[in-house]
Amino acid sequence: MKKVILSLVLIFSLLKSFSQVTSNAILVGGNLNFEKQNSLSILNFTSFSVNPYAGFFISNHFMLGARSIFSSTRYNNNSTAREIGFGILSRYYPIHKAKILPYLQIGLQRINYRYKTDDSNNPFSKDYSNIAAVASGVNLFIDRHIALESSFEYNIIASDRALDEKKSFAIKFGFQIFLNNNNK
Repeated sequence: MKKVILSLVLIFSLLKSFSQVTSNAILVGGNLNFEKQNSLSILNFTSFSVNPYAGFFISNHFMLGARSIFSSTRYNNNSTAREIGFGILSRYYPIHKAKILPYLQIGLQRINYRYKTDDSNNPFSKDYSNIAAVASGVNLFIDRHIALESSFEYNIIASDRALDEKKSFAIKFGFQIFLNNNNK
């Protein structure tokens, strides 16, 4: 019975909610990322990261913002890496007033790595990568200012030390808080 009541409350709140993706709104959010990468090199990996971001809507459909990443990665050779990165992003919402909003996003990011390995053939303990990312996702508003997010992201990763260009595909889940001074 509790599950039925909780489901009805959730459905009712979704029917009453609407988005705040309007001009001058501020978005603060983040997501969790689980990523598995396969490349031509021998170092494939599994990674878990936290990605906070913030943005400002310059129009009813378009947001510009900044994002960061804090990540832990385990490679198939049992080495590990800690990653910290910062970048920019732009997000486009084809519609701006609905309970469920799809979006497209592009971004650039620079990530600094610190490696921990016992491999004497790999003397590098630090590295960096430049990443170009394209994402598509959906915001599901659970009230006027809070949305849940899911997205798919495709990344092209370039590094001076890497012998190949890496590509990765990530599925992300997160939340967002939309702040808006407009009383529309």
